[in-house]
Amino acid sequence: MKALSKILLVLVIVYVTSYIVLRSRWTHKWDKDGQSYMHFPVSPGWVYYLYRPVCIADEKISGMRFHIGPHPGAEADEQPAAAAAPAPSK
Repeated sequence: MKALSKILLVLVIVYVTSYIVLRSRWTHKWDKDGQSYMHFPVSPGWVYYLYRPVCIADEKISGMRFHIGPHPGAEADEQPAAAAAPAPSK
């Protein structure tokens, strides 16, 4: 029973730590409302459902908001520099 408790504790620590890392990498401030959102990728969709339980707790504690994919109309605002640069002339 002690071994099972240790394994579960390690799994919970890994789960929460991975969520913290993803939250720090996927959080963006949306200019339209000034709120910070954690943007989950559209594909693979299972990532959102994997972290949904901890997202609910995070939302209650910190007020963080969550979104699957970019906000509508935000794609143009968040273009990489290479995509926004003009094509080289021949």
